[in-house]
Amino acid sequence: MSHFQIVTFNLRFLWDGDGKNSFIHRGGLILEKISTEQPDVIAFQEVVDKSADFLEQHLPQYNFVYAHRDAEYIGEGLVIAYKRAKFNLFSLDTFWLSDTPQVAGSVLEGQSPCARVCQSALLQEKQTHRVLRVVNVHLDYISQEIAVKQMRLILAHLDEKLFHEKTPFFILGDFNSEPDSETIALCHSSTHPRLCELTESVTHTFHAFGTRQDACKIDYVFADTATAQKAYTVTRWEDEVNGIYLSDHYPLSVELEF
Repeated sequence: MSHFQIVTFNLRFLWDGDGKNSFIHRGGLILEKISTEQPDVIAFQEVVDKSADFLEQHLPQYNFVYAHRDAEYIGEGLVIAYKRAKFNLFSLDTFWLSDTPQVAGSVLEGQSPCARVCQSALLQEKQTHRVLRVVNVHLDYISQEIAVKQMRLILAHLDEKLFHEKTPFFILGDFNSEPDSETIALCHSSTHPRLCELTESVTHTFHAFGTRQDACKIDYVFADTATAQKAYTVTRWEDEVNGIYLSDHYPLSVELEF
């Protein structure tokens, strides 16, 4: 068995425009946190080219796999970063959360103008040759009806993959859904595949750089049932220096012996 740490981290997409919490001011704090923690895998949401280039330049121990969400393959997207010394990328699926998942930039009727994409990476641990699947999620915010439809697409994708793979998995990211929502109820009730939330103890994640009195939980880490039976610890990264936060979301870290 080996130690394994996985993190979900919504970066907040604005490079500038958030005052002292603009990415240009937060970047050093983010690098310091990641360099100190050294997680094995990080699922980033709300990544733009400038932030991705900055992180990749200063974190050479990681490989970065980027998924733009727009039809032109530009703009905001997702990134899965994994330790290059520990893992090989065995395969990668990127699909849009729409009725035409292979059409870049496609959306569901009634959702926000922002296309939504999902990353699904199969990683192989170099030393043991074990594989695990990491599914990076950022659901739409416009309504629970849309978020549920998108989550069903992700669950169907994962169920198909697991039919062939039988591998451990993690689904993590920004679900834009609170714990009592239909989307999270769907995750808890799913049987194909069966999910277990590892972050149930977390009370809130979205805090708008410490300005929200009604801070809420919309970020989650789920895993397969066998993984959830292992002993694990969950940490909310609450680092803040002079009012500057890592992001407007608290990143969530899960550590276990894998």
